[in-house]
Amino acid sequence: MILLFLTLGVVGTALGVFFLVIEWRTRGPRYVSTVALGLATAILAGWLRWGYHPPRQPKDYETVKNRVVRNLDPAKATRITITRLGKTAVFEKQAGKWTLVQPVQYPADHDAVENLLTELKMLDKDKTLAGPRTKAEFGLGKDAIVVRVEGATPSPLTLHLGGQDVTGAKIYLALNEDAKVLVVNKHVRETFDKDPDELRDTA
Repeated sequence: MILLFLTLGVVGTALGVFFLVIEWRTRGPRYVSTVALGLATAILAGWLRWGYHPPRQPKDYETVKNRVVRNLDPAKATRITITRLGKTAVFEKQAGKWTLVQPVQYPADHDAVENLLTELKMLDKDKTLAGPRTKAEFGLGKDAIVVRVEGATPSPLTLHLGGQDVTGAKIYLALNEDAKVLVVNKHVRETFDKDPDELRDTA
């Protein structure tokens, strides 16, 4: 498309110069300058309308500069452990399907478990706090939801989902054993704050 417009532009310019020379001889330089300006404007407008394609802006979900976990591959996950309210639920991928293996063994809702991984993959941080993570205000102690994912990253991934910040729209999160504390959308805690029965396969 761009090559076509360049070709048309060259041909149009050559014809324009030819006719301008003719008009120069009959009507004078002022008329020719006005016509040349109009022609150049028309060519530029046409290029902007049909030939110019501005750089594509990344969509929000493609922006990874603030991604909490940048190298998480949900397809490679083999085991997910979720500890909340002092109870632990364990999911394992068996023959390509997710199965609840603790506290009881039962087929899991495969899509629902996959959505948990997607939530982690797309999770962005709003800001990073110096910590330490042991401060009571962060809620990263016994009341935190602890999520451990194996297989999806080069080494097992552990996230501690803590309490809400002063706005009520964000929560505090600690990653692995890092002393720093991240501030993220509270939706991630709501996603994992589920009883294991809610993730069973009911089909």
